[in-house]
Amino acid sequence: MPTPCLAFSVRFGGMVTASHNPPEYNGLKLFVNGCEMYTEEYEQLKVLYKETDNSGNEENSNVGNEDIRIDKEMRTAFLEKYMSSLPESGPAVFDLAGGAVCAIKEVFMTRIFDTPDPTFSRHSPEPAPEGLNYLVNLSRRNNKLGIAFDGDGDRVVVIDKEVILSDVLGTFLLEHDLVYARNVVMTVDCSSKVFRRLDEQGYNPTYSAVGSVNVIKNMMRLPNSYGFEDSGRYYCQEENISLMDQ
Repeated sequence: MPTPCLAFSVRFGGMVTASHNPPEYNGLKLFVNGCEMYTEEYEQLKVLYKETDNSGNEENSNVGNEDIRIDKEMRTAFLEKYMSSLPESGPAVFDLAGGAVCAIKEVFMTRIFDTPDPTFSRHSPEPAPEGLNYLVNLSRRNNKLGIAFDGDGDRVVVIDKEVILSDVLGTFLLEHDLVYARNVVMTVDCSSKVFRRLDEQGYNPTYSAVGSVNVIKNMMRLPNSYGFEDSGRYYCQEENISLMDQ
């Protein structure tokens, strides 16, 4: 399932994911109440692990795939709950990249690369402009928006005949009342021009270190806030979202 589906569905959970990395690499994202754990909390887990007696783990070192239990009913329940929370996809072309978003492909009326491709042999899991030429051309020919996901489905890039910079899109959502907020948290790799534009229009922009945990931490101390990263992640407090009814 996509990473946001797990974060949406459980109070505490972990996602084993390579995200946009090559398929031979895996990482672990841990979520508490819908938010990824802070860096300090990961460090605390490392300390706890080192302090734990793991000497008895050798007996489990040869566990094979046949011993891994998958709760299919729970997975189905998570996916159905998540999909029912999503707005209608609208007249756009969605590039699923052969990644985790393929698990909910029926949500998207028009889609490409919607067959799971675990090794990403046909499509990069990174939604960078150089890998989106096919979607760009499709968007132009059909006069539709193009929307591309990354490998684990927690980042998105939008195309309107050409790739829209993520910080520009983040500003667009505010200026067109698709998100309501006065405080805006943006990562330091976002454009200074975007920062100045927001400031001139009466918003309260502030810079954050790169990374979801840093953006969320800054948003937690600012009421009525909204955040975005140059990598294509967008963060809204629930009461600030109007996308669901537009």
